[in-house]
This record gives sequence, C-alpha cells and structure tokens, in this order.
Amino acid sequence: MYYVGIKSKELLEYIFSLVRAKGSRLQLWRGKEPKKHRNARRRCLSTWEEFLLTHTRNRRGTDNKMIADLFGKSTTLASNIFITWNLFLSKEFKFLRRFPSFRQNEKHLPQAVLMKNGEPKEFVKGLRTIIDTVEFKCETPSLPAAQKQLYSSYKNDNTYKLLIGCNTNGYINYKSALWSGNVSDKELVERSGFLDCLRVGDKVMADKGFQIRGMLALRGCYLQMPPPLKQGLLKPKGSTKARKVSNIRIHIERAIRRLKTFKVVSNPQKMTQKSHMDSIISVCVSLANLGNSLVS
Repeated sequence: MYYVGIKSKELLEYIFSLVRAKGSRLQLWRGKEPKKHRNARRRCLSTWEEFLLTHTRNRRGTDNKMIADLFGKSTTLASNIFITWNLFLSKEFKFLRRFPSFRQNEKHLPQAVLMKNGEPKEFVKGLRTIIDTVEFKCETPSLPAAQKQLYSSYKNDNTYKLLIGCNTNGYINYKSALWSGNVSDKELVERSGFLDCLRVGDKVMADKGFQIRGMLALRGCYLQMPPPLKQGLLKPKGSTKARKVSNIRIHIERAIRRLKTFKVVSNPQKMTQKSHMDSIISVCVSLANLGNSLVS
C-alpha cells in the first residue's frame, strides 16, 4: 500500500465500497468553463481507477503530467479527476475527522497515559485536544500584496497555515480551514472557529507560543502549557511539569509528521491549486487517521 497510504488492501477496498455508488455518478469538475459548453463527458477510467489515481497522487505527490502518463490519459482529464474526487471525498470522509468530547476520549486512552488503577494521569484528565499549527510552503505569488499576506516570518517563506489538533492517541480530531502564512497563532485560534467547538470544562494543551489563556477562560476552558522560564531557568517543580507536558504534547508533532507523509501537502504548493488545497488536506487528514495508533 506504498502508493496510496492505506495500511492494507482490505481497508482500501472497504473504503472504496463506501463511496463506489456515489463515485460512479460523479460529474467531473470542469473549471471555469461556461455552463453552456459543459456537456457530460464520458468517463474514460473506471470508478476504481479514478479512486486510485486520486490516492496515488495524494500520497506520492506525483505531478499532474506523470500521473496522467501512468494512467494513459491527458493532463487535463487527470487534473479534473483529481480535483473532483478530493472535493467529493473531503465530504464523504468527514466522519473520520470527528471532534469527540473529553469523556469520549477517556474511553479510549492509551495505556501510556493511564495509572496502575486504570485512571487517567493528572495531565490528561479533561484533556480535549492538543493543538499546534502546521505550515505548507507554496509558490511565490506575483502580486506584492499577496506575497505580504502569505509570507511567514517563522518559515522565512510563503506558506499556507493550518490549525490542527489531536487526542492522546495521536488521531487528528480538529482541522481548521487554510489561512495565509502571516496570521499569528493567537489570531488563527480566535478566527478559525476552534473555540466554538469547545465546551465548558474542556482542557486544551498547547506550546508556549499560544497566548490564548484569556480566550479559553471566557469559554470556561483551561489551557495547559509548559511553565515559563524565569531568567532562562526552570524551578525543579516547573521542570517536572514541563517534562510531563512535553511527553503528552509530542503526540501532535507525530501526528503532523504522519500527515506530511502525504507528499501532495509536504511538497511546495502551486498557486493554481490554492482553491482546492483545503479539500485535499481534509482527505489526507482522514486517511492519516486510518493508520495505527501512534501511542501504545
């Protein structure tokens, strides 16, 4: 399953069986072509072949010319199939990107965060999600105003930015829409709609760069983060807390690393794909969640 990013042939066939009926009736995306010229195009590939084309390009990051040659079709048709299926699958796979409550999370905690009596450790009690941002490099736009919007001082490059969250198993349970690279972490949390997903009493874990304690407090939620340094040092008690938080927060880094195994998002993005990147990333997040648990 090297080419599609799904761990077994049986799982791949099962996923296809869920979307086969609807997928066979899809009308291929035709871009900005006037509607009066949009005649129904005969499907040159089978539904299964279109499904494989999409997942192969998502996983391997193959350029459009190469994937078209592999399937013996034109670059225009390969591009239309790729866009159509990602738009379709981003909606069909929405059930793989659920944002469960912390009580639902606690029913499936990994052994690593449980005490001997089976109760969750102090640092994961009430923990709803672990958040971080991830940036994807993109081409430099021609307009100076667009370059300014997309420029990330952290990456020193033009990027798209995404807020992402995972639970203690490493499964991604939140994904925001794509934002421009110059937006701050605080602004992204505030404007992405993430706060609206929380309930009173929820606990959110984040790195020290997320200055969102006040926002969460207004929602009746709590922020868990490493303690601040004082004169460049941590007190012994603070050092213990920092280690415990880091041991849990590392799972979001592992989840992001798994997401980036889908080369279509880790390769620099073309500006022509900008309007479809959100659906492409949604599909990659869904498939990443089908992998084995990152924590034993």
